[in-house]
Amino acid sequence: LPSALGSAIFLVLIFLFAHRLFKQIGIALLAVVIAFCNFQFVSYSIVAEIDLIYGLLCSASLFALFLALQERRFYWFLLAYLAFALAFMT
Repeated sequence: LPSALGSAIFLVLIFLFAHRLFKQIGIALLAVVIAFCNFQFVSYSIVAEIDLIYGLLCSASLFALFLALQERRFYWFLLAYLAFALAFMT
């Protein structure tokens, strides 16, 4: 269950990052393409591999760092640090 939940959050995070970066909904639908075309992604979320949790945390840290550099808010830097620390711990 944690891996399946992490993969769903990972897809939402990819969608939000692509939408924020490119400002187009067509490019942001990359998350849907990843979910339905890449069968390894679906099979890893079912088998409960730790790779999806690691990918989620690394992507969350990069997305938070992107927002921190763009908006210059301290809490985005803190979130990037925490997500990277959790990714390192896995």
